[in-house]
Amino acid sequence: FCAVDGDSVLEKDALLKVVRPFLEDPVRTIGAGGIIRLSNGCDVREGQVVRIGIPKNWIVRFQILEYLRAFLGGRLGMSMMRSTLIISGAFGIFRKDIAMACGGYRAASITEDLDLCLRMQKHMHELKKPYRIHFIPDPICWTEAPESLRVLARQRSRWHRGLIETLVRYRRMFLNPRYGIAGMFAMPFYAVFEMAGPFIEVLGYGLFASHVILGRVDYPFAVTFFFVAVLYGTFISLMSILLEELSEHRYPRARDILTLTAAGVLENLFFRQYLALVRVGGFLEFLRGKNEWGSMEKRGFAKAEPLP
Repeated sequence: FCAVDGDSVLEKDALLKVVRPFLEDPVRTIGAGGIIRLSNGCDVREGQVVRIGIPKNWIVRFQILEYLRAFLGGRLGMSMMRSTLIISGAFGIFRKDIAMACGGYRAASITEDLDLCLRMQKHMHELKKPYRIHFIPDPICWTEAPESLRVLARQRSRWHRGLIETLVRYRRMFLNPRYGIAGMFAMPFYAVFEMAGPFIEVLGYGLFASHVILGRVDYPFAVTFFFVAVLYGTFISLMSILLEELSEHRYPRARDILTLTAAGVLENLFFRQYLALVRVGGFLEFLRGKNEWGSMEKRGFAKAEPLP
């Protein structure tokens, strides 16, 4: 079956691309998804993106870079190692019989896409059957991103609460050889870098601030370290932009590339720190037992001029 978010727009050949693994390997393939792009700043006509652009909103520009890094870097790499843990809820295809055998979507889950994917993998390992979850390295779906820090904070807090909730629910898979690479690599990776990463980052900021107050900072070293950190973050973003240009070239205007490059520098000065704090807040909300989506205001798609 195919799952699509109500605010998503599919490419014309999206279904053809994402169903291909099921045709090539119908026995082992249990799920497939692809690259999700942001529709903010784009023009949509009759359910199709007809003009790709970069919005003026810097919050969205930073998120465009996030999505490029996540899909062209993180998820593509995880797929190559056969350790895909999640198919985005915006658009994906699943083996219906396997999903139904697992109980389908959990109504109580706030990250139902991650929950279902992990449960399906758990099910296949317990049956001792080989399986594959494929990631298609093509832009196949466009979705709308939050345009304000307030709404973005709600979204990312929910994502982090959902990640923790899911990892805790399936904790028996963690570092358990019975569950193959999902339990031995993918889950520990998400636990260390996605779940615990924000705490380590915020702790570093706190320790630095305390050392400044106590006068124990080697300022030449601190300034050098800061610039190296910014350069490293910018380098990762630039590599993601380069991969996008080499593979898809969806941003034909030089101005768009320069804008994304500038966003790659500026996001290191505020945006990533803000998201780290939001995700730590999400953990605290998880401890308090918060289990709700929260309101996600949407502006809708920009409409292109009608055809003559």
